[in-house]
Amino acid sequence: MTNTATPTLEALITAVAAGDTRAIPGLRTAPGARTFRDEQGRTLVHLAAISGSTDALNEMLMLNIDPTATDNDGKTALDLASTDPVRGMLTGAPGHAHAHFVRMREALAAGDADALTQAHEDWDEYIEDLLDSGAAFETWHWGIPGWSTWDGELLRAMATRVGGSARNAAYGAVDAMRASGSDRDEDEDFDE
Repeated sequence: MTNTATPTLEALITAVAAGDTRAIPGLRTAPGARTFRDEQGRTLVHLAAISGSTDALNEMLMLNIDPTATDNDGKTALDLASTDPVRGMLTGAPGHAHAHFVRMREALAAGDADALTQAHEDWDEYIEDLLDSGAAFETWHWGIPGWSTWDGELLRAMATRVGGSARNAAYGAVDAMRASGSDRDEDEDFDE
């Protein structure tokens, strides 16, 4: 029998704080996950960083939760990270993806194809510079949900609603991200 219950925010918070990576994928669609703040002002990215689990952090970054958000004490997830691998993710491509995808979403919402194309090109340039720098670099960026924009909404789905040249720019950005080696299928976990 399939469980059709809506995932709860409380269950997601518990799983993230515990670094329970088996439970998180089924819970990340919980309403309010992206905007959650606990009594200390910490986001789910903060809790994942504290847990020390790179997999939990990856799952929360997939929701496009801002990794630079500060808690009530002015601390970011990086400040609270409990392991070197988590710190590495937050200082590398995973920690920088959010701002690029926010720009893509905002450009698409405004129907601005040029701004969307520029945001995508800036992301590609960032990745290229990172690769050229010789810095330790994981393949995580290929798994970034480049076609996901906000609360798991597909860039393509949003583009369909917006239409026009912005739709074509969004389709081009999605296709380019997927062609560059993404290991996530567009339909996986994020379909509406």
